[in-house]
Amino acid sequence: MSPRSRFVVAVLLLAPAFACNPTQMAILWHHLTGGETIEAKFKLTKGKLAVIVDDPQGFVVTPVTFREFHDKFVEALRANGIESKVIPFEEWQQLRQRDPDYNTDKMTRRLIGEKLGADQVLFLNVTDFRLKKEPAAPIYEGRFAVRVAIYSTERKRDVRLWPLQSDGEDVVVTTKPGPSDADDSAGDISRQLADEMADSVAKLFYDHKEKD
Repeated sequence: MSPRSRFVVAVLLLAPAFACNPTQMAILWHHLTGGETIEAKFKLTKGKLAVIVDDPQGFVVTPVTFREFHDKFVEALRANGIESKVIPFEEWQQLRQRDPDYNTDKMTRRLIGEKLGADQVLFLNVTDFRLKKEPAAPIYEGRFAVRVAIYSTERKRDVRLWPLQSDGEDVVVTTKPGPSDADDSAGDISRQLADEMADSVAKLFYDHKEKD
């Protein structure tokens, strides 16, 4: 029996004891159901999706972060029934390496998606990435921040699909403080940040429970 199933049984057994206390029963029910349902901010299509992580200021010091984020993001979409066909990570990397215009103003977000054969572009602009609060700090305390937006690859004037009221949705994840001389390495902290970011960004695109 799963932990959730055992909890359900416990609630049913205890229900008579809380029958006269609506507040306590409501708290139990909140934990049982996982809280309120948070609706997706944007519904992705079943078409091809390019996932682009842009770091023009070079905040990300560990290259493994990009691949880890991409893989975990795709896993999160699949696990929650999102059927978008995500362009392979390798194809994005090849475009970055072979196209001389990639890191110039000539390569718009729409054009990147078009060159990758995508219908939509998930664009993440890295606004912060650090493994420690201060470079010389004796503990790891990671922080990863991005600004997220969705674009169409249609050849039209306004291609931003979401959000419409701002230039992006800010998403920030952190890791708990821990000594830098422990078993965790900089790569481990980077992977933790990438995994947390992948989960948080994926949740923008599917309905989920408050406590998930």
